[in-house]
Amino acid sequence: MKNTNCLSCDLPTQERLHYFTGQFLTQRDFQDEQNYFIGKHRQHNRYLHGYGTVCGLKVVQHPNPDCRDRFVILEPGFALDCCGREILVKEPIYFDVIKYFAAQNIDLNSIKPEDGNHLLLSLCYNECKTEFVSALYSECGCDEMGSDANRIYEGFEVELQLVQELPKSPHSESVGVNLNWITTLNLAQASRLAFDGKYLYVLTAAEPSQILVYEAENSVLLRSIDVEARGVDLAVSRDGKYLYIIRDKTASDSTDNYFLQVLNVENLGTPPPTVNTLPLGNRPIDLNNPPQVLVAAADGKVYTLDPKTKKIIVWKTSINTSGVDPNLPVGDPNSPKYAEIDTGDEPRAIALTPDGTWLLVADGIANEVKAFKIETLNQPPASRIIHTISLGESPRLLAVAGNSSRLYVVTFPATGNKKLRGFRIQETPQLFPEIGTANGIDLGAEEPVAITTSPSGRWLYLLLKDSSNSPPKGIIKVVDGGKLATDPSHAVSEPIPVVTNPQDILLDPEKGRLYAAGQGAETPPPYGGVSVLEVTEEKCSEIVWRALDGCPNCPEDTCVPLAVVENYLKNYQNNDKAITDAKIENHKFRPLVPSTETLRQLVLCALETGAKPGGEVAGAGVKSADAESVDPTANADADFDPTTGNIHFKIPRGQPGKDGISVKSASAESVDTTADADFDPNTGNIHFKIPRGQPGKDGEGLEAGLTQIIQLSWQHNTGNNKLAEISHSNRLGTKHGVVIAFSKPVLVSNPADRFDPPNQIDADHVFQVLLENNDPNSERLGFLCRCPVKGIVIPVEPVNFDGDRIIAAQEIGEPMAKAAAFIFDNRFFSTDNGTLRFTRSETEINELWIHLRGDFVLDNKDPAQARAIDAEFVRGELPTGDRPRGSNFGLQGGTFESWFWIGDRPKSEDA
Repeated sequence: MKNTNCLSCDLPTQERLHYFTGQFLTQRDFQDEQNYFIGKHRQHNRYLHGYGTVCGLKVVQHPNPDCRDRFVILEPGFALDCCGREILVKEPIYFDVIKYFAAQNIDLNSIKPEDGNHLLLSLCYNECKTEFVSALYSECGCDEMGSDANRIYEGFEVELQLVQELPKSPHSESVGVNLNWITTLNLAQASRLAFDGKYLYVLTAAEPSQILVYEAENSVLLRSIDVEARGVDLAVSRDGKYLYIIRDKTASDSTDNYFLQVLNVENLGTPPPTVNTLPLGNRPIDLNNPPQVLVAAADGKVYTLDPKTKKIIVWKTSINTSGVDPNLPVGDPNSPKYAEIDTGDEPRAIALTPDGTWLLVADGIANEVKAFKIETLNQPPASRIIHTISLGESPRLLAVAGNSSRLYVVTFPATGNKKLRGFRIQETPQLFPEIGTANGIDLGAEEPVAITTSPSGRWLYLLLKDSSNSPPKGIIKVVDGGKLATDPSHAVSEPIPVVTNPQDILLDPEKGRLYAAGQGAETPPPYGGVSVLEVTEEKCSEIVWRALDGCPNCPEDTCVPLAVVENYLKNYQNNDKAITDAKIENHKFRPLVPSTETLRQLVLCALETGAKPGGEVAGAGVKSADAESVDPTANADADFDPTTGNIHFKIPRGQPGKDGISVKSASAESVDTTADADFDPNTGNIHFKIPRGQPGKDGEGLEAGLTQIIQLSWQHNTGNNKLAEISHSNRLGTKHGVVIAFSKPVLVSNPADRFDPPNQIDADHVFQVLLENNDPNSERLGFLCRCPVKGIVIPVEPVNFDGDRIIAAQEIGEPMAKAAAFIFDNRFFSTDNGTLRFTRSETEINELWIHLRGDFVLDNKDPAQARAIDAEFVRGELPTGDRPRGSNFGLQGGTFESWFWIGDRPKSEDA
């Protein structure tokens, strides 16, 4: 199984030891010395070499056919994980796949292939302590004798996973975009597009409509699907099993309405059956502003927007099961509706952030975009979190980057050309700040009809309608989102023509294809169709400048993917269990770190196998070259030895030149023009003019949107603090303790029974209060020992404050809370004025030391969706913080530490 130790990716310290004669060195010094050089080495690997396989590590079949139903072999090799840690495999590893899953209580015959069909094999760095020897003192100093490891072995683990979605092939996004036409799918009245990674679905605007299904790899038409009425929009589920169509009424419908029809398209060999037909609300049919549908990437819920009824319905994934009752209200456990939202005014478009945080609604009358916090959608309207982005112009189109970092809005001013504006999707220090100026960028005279973005949001693809022609021409413009703030006048590309009367646009970033659908003319020719364009890099020369966009970040899983066995589970359950070389994919999903030797061979190969005229016999090729200088009167010459591949040049020496004037000094200035240099022979000064570089874009730091520590019930490293008053459950009564508050709710107690230990945040391991252990033996030897004390941790809500300090909190009955309180057990008691004493001796306790291990403080009940908090308390509150106050970026986990005194701070500490 994957290593779960907390192994940091970052350089532990920027400080190295400084030695001097007579210096007293302890274990801490030697450990810091080792950490510094290990960290420097890994930092070098991480940023200068990259991440992936260096050599070897090929996954192959077992030599014995009888063993291939359970074994694969990992050959020796060397890799770097994304933290720069080296992984060395010295011997072949015979890996038992069946035993691996059995150890995790996974029965391969009982798993559904849709829950994880492909087998992914990865290599993970691991450390383990070895050679345990006696240690004189334990960490706390409370034991007379203990033991500790004498060595740390740097090893590895092989990890297997059953995954539904295959990892993406390692690639970097283009530094420039070039669109090349590949083909056109000719069909009448193409209107809307949907794509599941394998199949392209095209909805026509005919009455009744059809859906054409194409195999995206080679644009082959697989089948057509008849729609009962006129279809106006469609979307596909994340796993490609279900197709969602919005259509108007059929002849059998008694009222005017639009309906959401769910089709099961898992088997395209037969006509897809209708699973459910769900009414969206009685209203007149209006093709100028019809309903819209989209599927959430985060959880698969389906969102429908009806601009006429001004309502958004959020449908549960239960609509993929037949027999649901659409008339049941929100809140009924059997209702297919998760939430209903009244948008107000004039909703024109909706979008979702792929991370599941925000629902965005464009309001054409209010001239704003409303951002609804998705986690609050099923709450009463007054309790929902809503943020408004004021625009001053009518928004019509929305697009969100695949990494949830940017929002783009196309606005239609009352007069003049349409505009594009960009916003950063963040919560702190400011919600949705605008990128660049508030005026946005001018998109020209054409009318935008659809928009999509690249995964990072760097590139936008705008589909526009040129109505000066009949039928209207379709064009695509590519927008460089990175230039919205730095160079807006050069952010929009020249137009690229596509099908006439354009309607919709869709990007397949994996295969680098862009699809544009158009209805064409009302009468033939042409009928319209789908333009298929290839998206490629524009200039290789710009690649080196990617380094200005920030340093690479590690994914959450730092293991190195090696190989994939596609459809492993389905084949296994069909009794095709053998894992052979033909089934093992070693190349497609594996990142590589080419060594210097590999790069040298690539360069020599490129030199030796350059392009040659067709039909001619290849020459011997130049393998090496040398040169000598000969007398100036001789002629230049060259001799080639076909046996060795060496070419020898004879180059005449030039005539001796005159002595030049020495450069005595140099100066430079930065300019907006091209590089230049002027030399003054009188003074011997050379003056350089050096062009200023383009401003770099803002880096995105670490991980966005993590829960953070925002308030404490004490002031760090100060005296005269008081314990907070914790009230008031029937079980506990009023107590005193310490409180830590968070920016968002965290899982404090056991969801099943919060008084049944262990809690999620417990007092033994996660939220600790340490007191000085006045052991005479430790004091005599010069040790200062602090040990954790007994207590409980409960979920609370802060109710009273003294400035930023929490002075009172109320216990709540929910496992998720915005604050956690540590309450001391009965061995301690606190007085009304907030002091603390030992119950048995009534000795007053002054100094408290607080530890919170952030790796175990989670922001969601569901472990699959939970993230650990960023446990650093920011600069401005504590000097140990790793980020400025208000930053939206941080690092999951870490240990929060602080200390304070209840009474006066000891004078010896003041010194």
